[in-house]
Amino acid sequence: MTDPISIANQWRDRGFSFGVWEDAPEMSWEDLRHAYDELFMIAEGEMELVIDGEAFRPKPGEEILIPAGALRSKRSIGRRHVRWYFGYRDSCGQSKSNQAIGQNSDESVPIVGVL
Repeated sequence: MTDPISIANQWRDRGFSFGVWEDAPEMSWEDLRHAYDELFMIAEGEMELVIDGEAFRPKPGEEILIPAGALRSKRSIGRRHVRWYFGYRDSCGQSKSNQAIGQNSDESVPIVGVL
């Protein structure tokens, strides 16, 4: 299931924010660390995720929890754009806002960022 409204509601019920992002083919985000937990899910396309040195290739709709402090990289695979969902929660269980990257109101699907 990759319906963004359903997923956003489920994640918010668990204390996570929700955002949508789209990467160009062969885009990569290398060696990032966050001070908060992140949920990640591919909606369309293929990506490789590396979390603390362990590589994953999640299928669309497969939810991945990336713990706070984990070293992470995300890489688009193939020649297609990749659309993915993400959400953040701090160590106190509070949602971290996605406003800086274009989330609109809580009742609608966030605006998609594209690189």
